Amino acid sequence: MLGREVRVVGDFKVASVIELIGESTESWEDAVNQAVEAASKTIQHITGVEVLNLTAVVQDGRVTRYKADVHVAFGVDDKLRKIKEPAMATQTTPVY
Repeated sequence: MLGREVRVVGDFKVASVIELIGESTESWEDAVNQAVEAASKTIQHITGVEVLNLTAVVQDGRVTRYKADVHVAFGVDDKLRKIKEPAMATQTTPVY
């Protein structure tokens, strides 16, 4: 994420991204939805998904399983972590 613009994500100042692989016997779209639905069971504040790669399993000349490698982004809620202010790196000049 170096060199990217920092943006407010909804009501959150910080977003986190995880990588998941969804799988479906129906379609790549369903594979993406499977990954997002699975993540939403344990992660709050999901704001978006980026599809990185689409692959499939072929058996007897036919696609039998669709796979979607995705990044799922979600807002980090500092209120839940009981943090008043995010930690800020301070630059100090060493004293010799």
